[in-house]
Amino acid sequence: MHPALRHVAAHRLGVFTSAEARLAGYTHGEVRHLCSSGRWVRLRRGVFASAADLAEVEQRGVRHAIDCLGVLLTLARPHTVVSHTSAARL
Repeated sequence: MHPALRHVAAHRLGVFTSAEARLAGYTHGEVRHLCSSGRWVRLRRGVFASAADLAEVEQRGVRHAIDCLGVLLTLARPHTVVSHTSAARL
């Protein structure tokens, strides 16, 4: 993974957006190839994580946090929060 994208993802349990991948220099074709090869995992439309980061998160038992991050990044509203059961689990 490009160091600029790794830096962004490192602050979010390995989660990043397609826009952030493009800013790091990845083309749409490269993103598709990385997903089809299994190196990256599509969490939601436009939201990804590397397979290695996702495996580490799942091993730690915090996959729900990744799913919540994916939703928050998709909404792209900086003041949005999770609530109810998700908030309690986090």
